[in-house]
Amino acid sequence: MFRKQQPTTRRGRLLSTLIAAVAILGGSFVQFAEPADAQQASFVYVDAGLQQTCAIKATTAVVYCWGANNYGQSTPPWGWTFKQIATGDEMTCGLGGDGVVTCWGAPHYGLYSPSRQQWRVPGTFKHIDIAPDGFTGCGIQVSGSLKCWDGAYGGTATANDVGTNTPSGTFISVAANDTFSCGVRSDNTAVCWGAGDRGQPLPNTAGTFLQVSMAGASTCFLRTNRDITCQGDNRWGQAPALVAGPFSSVSVGGAHACGLKTTGAIVCWGVQPYKPGTAQQVLPPNFGQTVVPAGTWKQVSAGELHTCGIRSDNMLVCWGDNTYGRLA
Repeated sequence: MFRKQQPTTRRGRLLSTLIAAVAILGGSFVQFAEPADAQQASFVYVDAGLQQTCAIKATTAVVYCWGANNYGQSTPPWGWTFKQIATGDEMTCGLGGDGVVTCWGAPHYGLYSPSRQQWRVPGTFKHIDIAPDGFTGCGIQVSGSLKCWDGAYGGTATANDVGTNTPSGTFISVAANDTFSCGVRSDNTAVCWGAGDRGQPLPNTAGTFLQVSMAGASTCFLRTNRDITCQGDNRWGQAPALVAGPFSSVSVGGAHACGLKTTGAIVCWGVQPYKPGTAQQVLPPNFGQTVVPAGTWKQVSAGELHTCGIRSDNMLVCWGDNTYGRLA
């Protein structure tokens, strides 16, 4: 069954319609969505966030965002061009081709007035990340060093360990969290700093790595041998000790995670039945965010309750929960 949905974000700036193939698979509601103008539009980057999704159009480098927009987090500076996007909780940041980071939205639940919904992070960067369910951001500067900031202040973080204790060295990967963050140095060693989330200790960083991704209290590393190893909160199977590769990237979501294999296949895991006896049982909804559509892929991004990927033909597809219109 196919249906068309009107845009859920304001000013009609976003993707004009949604084509959704709805299926019931294993008792879970699964919705595969792609832009209705997909044959005319191609995308080079996507970031699936807590309640919103943003993607960069291939031909223009313009950002499209959709989903929750109560603080302007899905209203990017229209016409501006970016090479990377990072979504957080009610805020989004974009990395421009000139290395300038611009953020929009209203972090910390309206700390800023509506007239101040955009700000720039001092410095020039080549990669950024934002805590998926928070406001802390970290970036790899052009020099290779790290810099973190707290969205509550719109600049360099001054009120949390993540910002004030940023480690030295040159980095190739960083993942931000409100209570702790992790990075991979250019010599492939990893380091984490801050305070463990939800009673979890900081991740064990023994070994050599290519990339790190985290959400909540779950952290996954891509090893130099292309296997994925995860640590932390594994209540729903989102942080297994080993996922055999070879993988080219990993992305951690709310209660699931996904890896992109070197073959172009996407593998997702998590949202399994909770195992009682270890902590309070709070089950996350299963909307089929781990049920991957057919295809060969170039990128995958795991959100809170949904997942998005870019196929090898630059087609953007999202699946899972469509609350707030986060699929399209």
